Amino acid sequence: MLVAKSLKLFAWWSRANFSSISSLESMESSLSSSGGFGADGINQEDEQLGDESNKTLRTCKEIAFRKKLKKDETKGRAQVSYISQDCEEIPEFLGRKYGHMAKRLDLSFNLLRSLEGLKTFSYLEELILDNNLLGNDLLLPRLPHLHTLTLNKNQISELESLLDHLAEVVPSLQYLSLLGNIACPNELVCKEKDEDDYQRYRYFVLHKLTNLKFLDTRKVTRREREEALIRGAFMKVVKPKDAKVGE
Repeated sequence: MLVAKSLKLFAWWSRANFSSISSLESMESSLSSSGGFGADGINQEDEQLGDESNKTLRTCKEIAFRKKLKKDETKGRAQVSYISQDCEEIPEFLGRKYGHMAKRLDLSFNLLRSLEGLKTFSYLEELILDNNLLGNDLLLPRLPHLHTLTLNKNQISELESLLDHLAEVVPSLQYLSLLGNIACPNELVCKEKDEDDYQRYRYFVLHKLTNLKFLDTRKVTRREREEALIRGAFMKVVKPKDAKVGE
């Protein structure tokens, strides 16, 4: 019940902070209903047809989509979604075509084990990587403008190394969510964990990432920040010996 309420709160917060998502969804829906071009590059039916007329149509669709992205970019809302594509790495064409303009990138529900393709997305402010296969070897390029990162339901079990890496490459980070990873000790991962375990985890994260305003589904309070400053360094969460990534 607590988790359900928390996830509802996070969904509400996401809508408030990502108010521009609806404009992209309506744009993609409009293009899709007319056989349009999506952020995954090429309509699958188009790929199966190799004639010249279809190539011309495909090019027109791409131009139209890129113009709309450009229009959103001028409003500070350029967004790219590449969801549920079963990709194990970030496609090169995403960075080549949209890396210079994307402010928000959603790569949820894929099979990603590497983030190497993010190097060209230097202007990213929001990065959604939920439901992938990212583990302790996760490496992000330096993203100086990134303020929001969600890594829910991946295979991350080592918390300290991840936080040290994030502190180095995403200095502007304010919103982080790690729910559903072994590194985040709550009932989504282990029923034996309680609120005290989760609170210690929060103190340790806030000790490492001092600029965070929102962690998982909760806003960071002033009391938490004060406690993290005093004893956060001693709140390191140790992974159970029998814990297995992905369970």
